[in-house]
Amino acid sequence: MNGSVPSEIADLLAELRAHVPPELYRSIEQTYATSFRVSQDYRRELKQLKQRHEVFLQEYERLKSERDRFRAEQNKADKERRLFQSLLVADELPAVGPYLDGVLRALVARTEAQKGVIILFSEPGDYRRDYAELIRYNYSEKDFEAFQDQIELSQGIVRRAISTRTTVYTEEAVTDQRFSEHASVQLLRLKTVLCAPLLGMNNDVLGVLYLEHRGRSDAFPEAERQTIELVVKQMARWVGRHLIVTKASQAMDHTRPHRQRYGFKEIIGQSEAVAEVLRLITVALDVSLSAPVLITGERGTGKSLVARALHFNGPWTRGPWVELDCLAEPADQLHVLLFGGTKGPTTGRERHQSGRLEQANQGTLFIRHVDKLPLESQQGLLEVLKERTILRLEDARLRTPRVQLVASTVTNLKDLVEKGLFLSELLYRFDLFVVHVPPLRDRPEDIPLLADYFLSLYNRLTGENVTLAAEAISFLQQLQWPGNVRELKEQLSKAAMHAPDGQITASLLSSIGMSEPRPSNRRRPLPRWKDATAAFQRQLIVDALSRTDRNLQEAAELLGISRQHLSRLLHELDLNAYRPSHRGRKSKSKHAKR
Repeated sequence: MNGSVPSEIADLLAELRAHVPPELYRSIEQTYATSFRVSQDYRRELKQLKQRHEVFLQEYERLKSERDRFRAEQNKADKERRLFQSLLVADELPAVGPYLDGVLRALVARTEAQKGVIILFSEPGDYRRDYAELIRYNYSEKDFEAFQDQIELSQGIVRRAISTRTTVYTEEAVTDQRFSEHASVQLLRLKTVLCAPLLGMNNDVLGVLYLEHRGRSDAFPEAERQTIELVVKQMARWVGRHLIVTKASQAMDHTRPHRQRYGFKEIIGQSEAVAEVLRLITVALDVSLSAPVLITGERGTGKSLVARALHFNGPWTRGPWVELDCLAEPADQLHVLLFGGTKGPTTGRERHQSGRLEQANQGTLFIRHVDKLPLESQQGLLEVLKERTILRLEDARLRTPRVQLVASTVTNLKDLVEKGLFLSELLYRFDLFVVHVPPLRDRPEDIPLLADYFLSLYNRLTGENVTLAAEAISFLQQLQWPGNVRELKEQLSKAAMHAPDGQITASLLSSIGMSEPRPSNRRRPLPRWKDATAAFQRQLIVDALSRTDRNLQEAAELLGISRQHLSRLLHELDLNAYRPSHRGRKSKSKHAKR
């Protein structure tokens, strides 16, 4: 027996030894020794098991913590994905309000802010006028009714974001020396506040994003602030482009009277030039014109859109739409293609081949580049217009098609008549109703709408979110566009493929080979004196009111007119929205007369 045996057991064995035979004693001693070793081994293994159990519990807690961390990261990633998805659906939404609402909700969810507001100013940097858009999140009706007053109180934070054009952030607004003196901060017990400006072209402040948390400090750590600023930058780009397009859309739409009945959705533009095109189409549709229609204009102006509008908006839409491109087909085949003929022997007989005129029966035949028709085919077309019959070269049979005939040309047909390349009598027939499609350089006011339309098509096709910077639109409006609308579409698609950050800028347009804008030698029509004068007066008055914080007396003094005269001009020029918000409000302007 070793010395590890307890003393009580050793004494018991010693006493037992004197009373039992030696063989029995040795058996008892061996049995005890064996049981003692087993007991020792059990205790040792039990201790090891307890240690392993502790290690297991620690590993379990670590894995549990890792799982919770992973779930939190996954939740964060889901919120971030939803946030950036809300930025990508901009072109699918009809107005800026739903877009800003979706972004704000996703942003609040991502940052776990308590409340959020996006304000879009009616005029850049002016937070005192009626807002163009005001989107709120997590404000009760009672809170929202008082929100205007809250913003008036919180102008310190908003004003600093506007003036510095940077994100304003404070972890403890109630103790921050920059804002603690403002009544709203103490009244609302604001803690963490973030206000980021939406910067547009020329660094103008289009609006602000306002987030707050009243429960804890540092609610928006640096990583969150970087995400917020990235989102605001992207949001501002879209808002800036939207405002330009909206401004163009809200300008005088000369085409509206002609779109009320037929729509003409494929013909993009609101200029007077486009309105004249739509007027002529409407006349042709209203009187069910039986005479052929000639569409003139440079390449790429959209002559085929005019032809399709004549077909798909009138009584001919129930019939077929048939085209013949005289420039794309061999000249010696044009006659057969137009009037039909015979095609090779088939089982001993010649098989009839119908021409485009027969194919278009009860519908519309659109002849592209009609100036390329041979004289022989011109004579046949003239017979069709006179007698409404077809006489093929190889077949004496007559057929009577009922067709709306529409033709297009980029060439002056009168010049071809003088050269003997076009029949004068056929020109007389076509001259009865002519629709001239103007070149793009004569309607630059339509370029923002066209560019927005083409980029929307590109984004839907590729799943991207390419936008057009405001300065790029101005760049496009100054180009001459020899290829017209078709060239604009192609150049925008090319630029979109080369836009690494998803925005087409003027510098990008120059880098892909587009020439710098050059002044046109062609004289543009001057605006009417009355319209130009009113526009100049309107801008001058708006500038004066902006400089004097809409103080009518000071603005009148700056302009050198009486206050009564200025008030009358505000009414005449439809500028009543620029009057002071509160009558009798004392001005804080620094431009008062000295």
